[in-house]
Amino acid sequence: MNNIILGVDPSFTAFGVVVYDADLDEIIECHTFRTKKETKKRKIYVCDDDARRISEIAGAYQGILKHHRPDLIINEIPSGGAKGYRGAMGMAYATALSTIIPLMLGIPVVHLSAGDSKKASTGKVNGSKAEVEQAVKKRFPGAPFELENASIGEHQFDAASVLMAGMLTPHWLLATKG
Repeated sequence: MNNIILGVDPSFTAFGVVVYDADLDEIIECHTFRTKKETKKRKIYVCDDDARRISEIAGAYQGILKHHRPDLIINEIPSGGAKGYRGAMGMAYATALSTIIPLMLGIPVVHLSAGDSKKASTGKVNGSKAEVEQAVKKRFPGAPFELENASIGEHQFDAASVLMAGMLTPHWLLATKG
């Protein structure tokens, strides 16, 4: 047991991950894996482009999992608010990746809602993005969030927020005290 826990904000376009060291009580790494569709540029089928994007996210995520060997993953599960078929497919791909890869490596995964995350960080189920960011920065003042690009940082703040929600679960105690 190495007391490393990941907070994950899965997304098909910007997959956010924070790496938390429970011994240090710090987030030691922040990542956002970005993918963009290329069907128009490259004139390829959507399914082939989706496979490329899935492969890119899977490779990056698996690399972090193999490097850090976390004891637990706290995963934000989408609420199902996609506005259409493509959005729903992207959420399904990202959720599947964020769950299946760790399970295949023997790493337990806990799923929490966006409402759980917001409530843990801001005290409100409907906390705003700005409130989440402020609360996360306060809780993890030395975390290496990518602040230059707001859309990248946003997913890292959401991953840290789900990590904060995970700290309130029995799974957290098992992973950090076991």
